[in-house]
Amino acid sequence: MRRKIAKLLLIAAAGSGITCSMAIAQTKISVWWTTRDPVVKYLDRELSFFEKTHPDIKIEIQSLPERTMAERLFPTIAAGTGPDLAYIDESFLSPLLNAEALRPILPDIYDREKVREIYGEAIADLFRLKGKYYILPYGNMTSVVFYNPEILKKYGYAGRNIPKIWDEFLSMAQKMTDLGKGQPGFAINGKHAFIVDAVMYQKGGFLYKNNKEVMFDTQQLREALQFNLDLYDKYKIDTRRGLSAMEAFGTGKAPLMFSWSWFIGYMDRTYPETPYNTCVLPTFTGKPPYGRFGYNLGYCITAIDPVKIMAACEFYKFLTSPDFQYGFAIARGCIPTQLRLREKAKFRSDPFRSVVHALQPGNTINAGEIDFSSLAVTDIFSAMCDAAVLEGKPRAEALGVAQKEASEAMKRFRDPWNLLWGKEGWEKRMMK
Repeated sequence: MRRKIAKLLLIAAAGSGITCSMAIAQTKISVWWTTRDPVVKYLDRELSFFEKTHPDIKIEIQSLPERTMAERLFPTIAAGTGPDLAYIDESFLSPLLNAEALRPILPDIYDREKVREIYGEAIADLFRLKGKYYILPYGNMTSVVFYNPEILKKYGYAGRNIPKIWDEFLSMAQKMTDLGKGQPGFAINGKHAFIVDAVMYQKGGFLYKNNKEVMFDTQQLREALQFNLDLYDKYKIDTRRGLSAMEAFGTGKAPLMFSWSWFIGYMDRTYPETPYNTCVLPTFTGKPPYGRFGYNLGYCITAIDPVKIMAACEFYKFLTSPDFQYGFAIARGCIPTQLRLREKAKFRSDPFRSVVHALQPGNTINAGEIDFSSLAVTDIFSAMCDAAVLEGKPRAEALGVAQKEASEAMKRFRDPWNLLWGKEGWEKRMMK
């Protein structure tokens, strides 16, 4: 099937003479889009602007869950029934690239100099694969603390003086904990894998040694698991049997919550009456790194027909335009990767301000970890965290099982595109 796709793409490229400046006859392109409600509504509202300026291009939107979409892309493209442009989750980028299911973005839209100018040096290098760009990240997210200023005020606290060191932060959370009344001082239920992930990076750990080997059975990961256990059993700031962290905080029952920053969009949509703000994660020293940051991926061209490729490129330009990206980032709850958009007042004010600060160079780590890894390894990591934190499995046993399962999964995972750096890649990049 892979050879069939490659042949179709070669025919479509026909000497690589396609450019976006060529005239486009009236055509219709199919777009597979996420089912995330705020993003769906945002596209519905903005689509009319594209249609007014491109009357010859008709856009047909089909919303699919992101995992379903990625699983269906390869076989449908091979059968000639796939979409012309698709919104994908970052977890599926490597498999789709390896299956040769994506079309490179035409260079008259984005060459390296333009990508460097708009997105910066790191993205210009990381996402330039074999001299071409197949996808560009629309946003960044990282883990932060969400806080309810009204509950903090009742206990004599304010957002500006939330402690920056874990021991002091957890002491504050304990004073606001009343589990008998359903009030966790620091809502963490359901966030175990993300907490372990952040604390491991704070302690200098990595999940991957390189793009072939995992590093689950390490001292840093053992300590991160123990820290998560201590939140329940030593500090008693939440209960394993209570509400999920999202519900406890969203309904105004918890003063503090651990979450990734995408929760900004979720709060605005689901709990608009609950006041909230964010601050950076505490650390063991009070100084960064705060944890890991991730890239949010979005749109890729999957068309086969040359005319549809050009039309899809026109739509791609619209989707990555600053005007569209500004509102898209807000709807998605992320910080835009386009550097000039980060300078907008919206992202220099609450609740985005602390996220932008956390994403400053040196404050968080990104080694291509998680985002571009095998989805199976990510699932193994989450299952390991649940086994140790929720099910009482000894840490050594949980880590040993996960190390073995993840190592086997990596043998089936191939990342020739070098998007998964791991510890070795991170250290090499830091030496440049």
